[in-house]
Amino acid sequence: GEWAAAIGPARGSCLPSMAGQHVLDVADLLVDAAETAAGRPAPEPRPKAVRPTPDALRPVPDAVVLPTPDAL
Repeated sequence: GEWAAAIGPARGSCLPSMAGQHVLDVADLLVDAAETAAGRPAPEPRPKAVRPTPDALRPVPDAVVLPTPDAL
C-alpha cells in the first residue's frame, strides 16, 4: 500500500538496532527523522505509551479460560 511504497522494500538491516523497541515507538522515530530530513521541525516528543511486556502476555498456568461465545 501507500506505506510500503513510501518506505521501499524491507531488508531487515535495521532490525538489530531496533531490537527491544515497540513497533509504534520505532514508527515515531522514523517520522521524526523524516520531518527533520525534510527541513520541518520534528513534532513535540510524545510520552512513551505503556505497553505490555512479553511476560505479561504469557498465559497464567492456573488461569480459568472462558470459552468464546461462538464455542458455546
